[in-house]
Amino acid sequence: MINRINLDKDTELRLLTIQDAPAFLAVINHSRTNISEFLPWVDRVNSLADAHSWIQLRLDKHALGEHMTLGIWKSGTPAGGVMYRSIDHEKHECEIGYWLDDAYVGVGLISTACRWMIRYAFNGLGMDHIVIQCAAKNKRSRALPERLGFALEHFLKDDFVHRGINHDSVLYGLWRSDYLATTPSVV
Repeated sequence: MINRINLDKDTELRLLTIQDAPAFLAVINHSRTNISEFLPWVDRVNSLADAHSWIQLRLDKHALGEHMTLGIWKSGTPAGGVMYRSIDHEKHECEIGYWLDDAYVGVGLISTACRWMIRYAFNGLGMDHIVIQCAAKNKRSRALPERLGFALEHFLKDDFVHRGINHDSVLYGLWRSDYLATTPSVV
């Protein structure tokens, strides 16, 4: 089980636990306006009890091998998170999601964390395909999979409703064979 990963001397990923609920809620509250614009779950995390419930649900799915949420900590301060939103062992496919405190936007934390998630998905979990799905209008979120070598695979019209408005989504994918062809030194 993954509990803690050091990405560099100041940055680590940690399995998000119930004890992290206050820190998780603080990140959400500090950056709620930006994070919630495209992530509907943020609107359901408004109190410490909500944060406990949100984390517990993910820990329950983690125990089944279907999910993993890791907090990103920079110099001991919570900065955001990355997750396998779903892990399908039968199809050898997982989906990566992410969010970040406004204070850490543009410094490469999400890129670094997602690179680790990609390596672990292929090498640790035995996945063949990784997807990242985001709102079509979320230019910053879309830039990440494009930067990491994912290919645009699908445009999903009216894919989700958030705050009473239909939103389109885009689905990016990265296949193990493409990853190995472009990053052999990492494997």
